Amino acid sequence: MWLHGELLALVLLQVAFLIIFTGAILFSTRGQKTARMISVAVLAAITHGAQSQCLGILSNPHWRAIATPLCWIQFLSASQLTLSASTFELNFRQPFPGHWSRACLVLPMLWNLRRVGTPLLAKNTPPSPKQSRLRFISERLLTTTLAYLTLDLIVSSPAPSVAMVGHPKQTLWNFHALSREDFVFRMIATATFWISVALLLLIINNCAAILGVICGCYSPGDCPPLFGSFVDVKSIRQFWGAAWHQCLRVTLTTHANILVDLVFRITGETALSKYTRLWCAFMISALIHHSSDIAMGIDQTEAGSALFFSLQALGIMLEDGFQAFVYRFPLKRKGQRWNKARLFGRLWVISFLVWSTPTWSYPQQRLGVDAAMLLPVRITPILVHAIARLFPAISA
Repeated sequence: MWLHGELLALVLLQVAFLIIFTGAILFSTRGQKTARMISVAVLAAITHGAQSQCLGILSNPHWRAIATPLCWIQFLSASQLTLSASTFELNFRQPFPGHWSRACLVLPMLWNLRRVGTPLLAKNTPPSPKQSRLRFISERLLTTTLAYLTLDLIVSSPAPSVAMVGHPKQTLWNFHALSREDFVFRMIATATFWISVALLLLIINNCAAILGVICGCYSPGDCPPLFGSFVDVKSIRQFWGAAWHQCLRVTLTTHANILVDLVFRITGETALSKYTRLWCAFMISALIHHSSDIAMGIDQTEAGSALFFSLQALGIMLEDGFQAFVYRFPLKRKGQRWNKARLFGRLWVISFLVWSTPTWSYPQQRLGVDAAMLLPVRITPILVHAIARLFPAISA
């Protein structure tokens, strides 16, 4: 029944979203602020409706947790393009044979989250290697397949006991109550969480990129690698600002700037302005991820996204303060190099993530949702069954 009801409503809402977004870009100017603000408000209402339809259609908690933030990421992208004074917007107004030709330029920008090929390119976006379409598709297919198999193997592992991820176990301060096993599990769980999230994002991004290149909406150059290098990460700022994906960077910073400039009225190159923008960006990200937690079934009081992303902003501020102290009072003699700085930085990042991640990941694990439900097709059980049939002695 929902196939003809809720699904149809979702499709109609998405069509309405695209029409209003395209119309706001093509048929209003940046000077018509009221018209554009109204457009953004309507898009927000449509997004809320689309989220409700997604929750009604999807019963899989993992898929609900993916679909809900995607709705709001699309809204933030449309809002950013509609409200920001984009110099490249003039390209949408060049004379073309018809409105459809101009709309074909606007629509791909909605999910070009890193704004590749525009003056708004997200900082630290990895460069795109020069590739033919065939090579791009084949390499991305191979990478996606390997990522899928690895993620399938991870979700096939036994779930931790509820006692291991209980609320006391995610403590930020009461470490004397944790056993050695708790610390070891905390490190393993943190590593597994981030690897799983990275693999999932890589699969989603690659599938979208492959489909976009096949359809001709994007060229291989429009689809740079999702992640930067994790090898040289020595700070939380580098982790979030260079190594991790930058797909939300433009939308988060733009809306943070709007809040700080127009709502809080904090201007100038002051520390207050700088860190207020930082906190606003992380809080908007927290709201996106909070919607994912709630859609998954986590209780409002248990969801840890807000706390986790607040800690990330706090960590960056602590880093900046420490670096300022080091520059003012050098911890080394003149002529000597601090050879252990890189190692210290890496240990700091790892320790900080192990300390803060359970506030976000443990509530998800306490739900008891089967991790294997994340993937629509399971490969590992098939391989295990095949191996068992080929080598019955091993399975016995």
